[in-house]
Amino acid sequence: MKKRLFFISILMMLVVLVVAFWSLGFDLTKVGAIFSASKTPVGTLDGITSDGRLYGWALSKALPAQTISVHIYLDGAAGKGKYMGAVKANLPRADVNKALKVSGDHGFVWAVPPSVKGKHTFYVYAITPNWKAGMTNPQLQKSPLSVNIQQRKPIGKLESVTGDGVVRGWALAPLHPGQAVSVRVYVNGPAGKGKLLGTVKANLIRNDVNTSTGYAGDHGFRWYIPAKLEQYVKGKHTFYVYIVNPDGGTNPQLSSSPKSISTTYRLPSGYLDSASANGILTGWALAPRHPEQAVTVQVYVDGLISKGGKLIATLQANGSRDDINKTTGYSGNHGFSWLLPELYADGKHTFYLYVVDPDGGPRRLVGGAPKNLSSKSAKSYGQVDGISSDGKVTGWALSPEAPLQALTVYVYADGSASKGGKLIGTIQANQPSADANQESGYGGDHGFSWQLPGKYRLDKHTFYLYVFNPGWKHGIAKSLLRGSPVVFTGTPPEA
Repeated sequence: MKKRLFFISILMMLVVLVVAFWSLGFDLTKVGAIFSASKTPVGTLDGITSDGRLYGWALSKALPAQTISVHIYLDGAAGKGKYMGAVKANLPRADVNKALKVSGDHGFVWAVPPSVKGKHTFYVYAITPNWKAGMTNPQLQKSPLSVNIQQRKPIGKLESVTGDGVVRGWALAPLHPGQAVSVRVYVNGPAGKGKLLGTVKANLIRNDVNTSTGYAGDHGFRWYIPAKLEQYVKGKHTFYVYIVNPDGGTNPQLSSSPKSISTTYRLPSGYLDSASANGILTGWALAPRHPEQAVTVQVYVDGLISKGGKLIATLQANGSRDDINKTTGYSGNHGFSWLLPELYADGKHTFYLYVVDPDGGPRRLVGGAPKNLSSKSAKSYGQVDGISSDGKVTGWALSPEAPLQALTVYVYADGSASKGGKLIGTIQANQPSADANQESGYGGDHGFSWQLPGKYRLDKHTFYLYVFNPGWKHGIAKSLLRGSPVVFTGTPPEA
């Protein structure tokens, strides 16, 4: 009896499958679509702002950890409207995660191009992951939506004003997303009442701003209140920050502006400029109350001091940084450049740098920290100025990743390093060079001057000059100096 019931149930399942195949015209792609229906994305076009930013969310419930794309069409559905572009749904949306009981980031923002003005309708679709024939890319709920795109005013945010006198934030003009707008900083009153302290370009890389606003370009700013305005970093002061509208008209105040600070004295500060792929940490630090003193910088790895980070080095910020002198208004040498121990140069660690207050205050995490080692290495570079009639080679060379370090220049004769040239000498680029400082923007001594060996001064030879990236991966990349190879015709000996 049990066997008979088992065979009957199998037969019934086969009948159901045959009916399904028949109803679908025996189209296997359609059958596959039935089984993959759970992968069909869901989402909502939450709205469109009057300045032209679409926002919403989209995800595949079957693959919630995977970021999916959203496609946008103008004034018509897919196949009829104009395809405008795509955006990844990868912004945090805690409300979506809670409602659908999923993890991951599934929100999106997309900025309408400046050329699109007036009243338009937008159709937005979620793209099914691992799409195959028979699957659909569903239109989001609440799509299409119409909007009359009005004047797009500049936008931005004043994120912080800190006790070391640094004003930080971002600003952009939606109609000119590729342009760096100017930002004006006023103290103790809005524009027209407060004192204008300075103006800064919003031209720093801010990938988070690109993602959250939907606009490309570099729009961050960081402005250091100069030494001559020291009085505005002591005591209590309020700062008002405005975007200079590139189209004229009103200069809007940034969101979160004004901000106030209250300090007894200007705190030490610094910045971790880079953590290069070659294992070199570069930056600067200073104590405004002791501008001629080289302050101490402590390097912690894999955690804040308060979270169990390990102290691996103590440095002195005593290298030349003319750019910092100019920016801050303080004299003295305040740069540092340090090669990590090989143990920590494997790309698997995070570095936290603190400046030590010489007046006994708490240690402060420098700007730009923490950092992981970069995945890309910036090449060293330089120039061969020439060879004098008596055989003296001059030029300069430096590394953006270690601008305080004197590089070694390698001289090959009668062939490049890879084509049989002979290494005839090395030079330390450690002499003053105004050309190097001016072109690179870095301080320090990067010039070189070297006398060719006697036998290479007697007749014609061709010389190739190279620098290698400093650090643990220095052998991976070498750079031929500009102006190289250079030919020396020789100075025949007197009869």
